Amino acid sequence: GTTEIIATSLDVSIRVPIHCVVATEDGKAAIPAVELGNFVGSIASDKVEISSEDRVAVISGGGAKFKVSCEDPIDFPEVQIWDGAGGFHPPSTFAKMIERTVFAAADEEARYALNGVYFDFRPGYCRLVATNGVHLAMTESPQDVPAISAIVPTKAARLLLALGIGTEPDQICFAEGKLFASTARGTLIASLSAGTFPPYEKVLPKLPQPHKI
Repeated sequence: GTTEIIATSLDVSIRVPIHCVVATEDGKAAIPAVELGNFVGSIASDKVEISSEDRVAVISGGGAKFKVSCEDPIDFPEVQIWDGAGGFHPPSTFAKMIERTVFAAADEEARYALNGVYFDFRPGYCRLVATNGVHLAMTESPQDVPAISAIVPTKAARLLLALGIGTEPDQICFAEGKLFASTARGTLIASLSAGTFPPYEKVLPKLPQPHKI
C-alpha cells in the first residue's frame, strides 16, 4: 500500500508520498501537524505505526505510544493536484541559489513585497533576489528558462529546499498566481506574494568603465 501526507495553510500546500508504508486498509485521518511531528520525532525507532478510530489517532513505535484527538477528514481543505502541466526543469544549482538569497528576505508582515525571494527569469539566465530593505542578496545562473517575474514567499522557498529542488526529476511552474513545484520527494503549491518587488537593479554596483591611456 501507499500513504500520502498532505499539509496546508491554504496559502502553502504540500503533498509527500510515503513509499515504505504498508497500509493494512484504506483510510484518512486529519491529525494536528504539530502533535504529529513532535510524537513521530520523539520515537526512537525506524518503524512507526499510526492508526485512527473515532477521531483519535494512536502513534506508536520503539516502545512508546501516543494518543491525539483528530479532526474530521471531511473538514480538511481540498488541496489542488498538479499534474506537471507547463512545468520546466530549474537549473541544477537552484538549491544553492535559494540558500544564497532566502536568508536576506524580510520577516515583517507590513512589508509583504519583501517577505520572499524574487524570481527574475529572463532569456538566457535566471536570477534570484531577496532583501529586507537593508541587506540585499542576489545570485544568477545561465539557463534557458521562460520569462518570469514573481515573489515566492519565504516559507515556500524553504520548502523547495526541503523537497530537494534542483535534483531530477524536478519541475516548477508559475501559473494562476501560484508556484507549482514537484520533486521525487513531493509536490508543493504556494500562492505568490502580492505587490511589486523594489527596483533592486538601481542599487547594484556598476562595473567601472575601462579607460584608454
